[in-house]
Amino acid sequence: MDIQGAQFGQRIQRDEIGIRCQKLFQDFLDEFREDGDIKYLDLAKELLNQERSTIEVSFEDVEKYNQNLATSIIEEYYRIYPYLCQAVSNYVKDRCELKKKNVMLAL
Repeated sequence: MDIQGAQFGQRIQRDEIGIRCQKLFQDFLDEFREDGDIKYLDLAKELLNQERSTIEVSFEDVEKYNQNLATSIIEEYYRIYPYLCQAVSNYVKDRCELKKKNVMLAL
């Protein structure tokens, strides 16, 4: 069987829910404040340390920011987790200029 031929013609379908959750989660990281400061910026900067690769986010903060996003995370966790990690990665790259590091999320 020709594997290459079998894959030709398959369409890649975008996961609109995943993409939407990624955008909302990245907005959350950019905008969520505690005592006037962006809460997760310092935690993102800690990822510059070679030994750190995970940012810990309070689920209660997500609920306070956007209840629909929190519900989507609960109902579709395994589906959207990669999109949430991509949001964290984008946030760290944008805010901390960290280019080549695989970062993860702990809720």
